[in-house]
Amino acid sequence: MKEKNVSVIIPVYNQNSSLNITLNFFNKQTYDNSLFEIIVVDDGSDDSAEKYIKERNSKFNYSLKFIRQQNQGRANARNTGINNAQGEILLFNDADRFPHHDFISKHMEHFIEDSNSTNKVVIGCSFDYFGSYNQPEKILNLSMLEIHKMARKPVFYSKIIQLYDEANYAESNIRWISYLVGNSSIKKANIEKVGGFDDYFSIWGAEHFDLAIRMVRQNYQFYLCEGAMNYHIPHKREANFYKSNIEKSVELLVQKYGDKRYYFLRDFLFGKISLQELEKQLTDSISRVLLEKDDLLNIIH
Repeated sequence: MKEKNVSVIIPVYNQNSSLNITLNFFNKQTYDNSLFEIIVVDDGSDDSAEKYIKERNSKFNYSLKFIRQQNQGRANARNTGINNAQGEILLFNDADRFPHHDFISKHMEHFIEDSNSTNKVVIGCSFDYFGSYNQPEKILNLSMLEIHKMARKPVFYSKIIQLYDEANYAESNIRWISYLVGNSSIKKANIEKVGGFDDYFSIWGAEHFDLAIRMVRQNYQFYLCEGAMNYHIPHKREANFYKSNIEKSVELLVQKYGDKRYYFLRDFLFGKISLQELEKQLTDSISRVLLEKDDLLNIIH
């Protein structure tokens, strides 16, 4: 048996139907399926994710591990995945994001081309999928071209990738805001070096920002890989879910770092200030890349 060099970590909580789609799409990867493992961490779902998948007689051509734990939040669930990962490279994907066929291959290009991969963080391109998803067998039979025609880049993504230059590198000190953990990769040793996710952030919202802030403080290098695509399956949330959780999680961020300037993150996420204004408030300056893209960002904003 070949040693796994990639561990894909997927936390799940009551998203078993979309998880089934996601896991089936990993069957279609161009990357050697003997070289990666999938670790699903069921964070106390009402129904066992493993049981749900097995009842549908789903078959996978890769190594798949289910871990079930009491509900402790996404930060803790991802840490459980990290602690059980065999691979040198960790690739994070969400249960409601199914991957393009080249998803793993595109992420791994960054680490194969740069064998040292010193403190490298790679962020992929996450689309919103607007096709039918209520019948999983139909989505599984669609070509990637058909899927791509029914997908769009989110406005938030279009904003934050303006931090990256022509070489897909971000030097801004607020590059942490571009860390879309549900489509990202990093060496296991490097995420362990900064202490992993902080389960102080037990609610949805800022656990990925917190991790990325710590990575920026240790001078981790952030790269954009738009060829590493996955597709978000929409699902219902209770009223005011996003607004309420953003306010609460930003408050946790302010408390943790004792820095009220992080309230400007809330203002940016609510569309009240631009990316340039956020950078200026948090760093007292505007980086070269944002100055050059000023007109484009004003249009997006």
